[in-house]
Amino acid sequence: MYYRPRRSPPSVNPAPAEPIKALIEEEPSFRYRTVAGLLRMNKNTVQRIFQLKG
Repeated sequence: MYYRPRRSPPSVNPAPAEPIKALIEEEPSFRYRTVAGLLRMNKNTVQRIFQLKG
């Protein structure tokens, strides 16, 4: 028997996700760096939300 780590699936905080979603729906060609710059957010946070939300 081997150890299997039990992690909860990653979750997204809806507060920063809403403005990101609105901006992407308005202009779908924007990537995470552009969105982070326009919203003055950390690019790593925006990239993580992009990855989790698809």
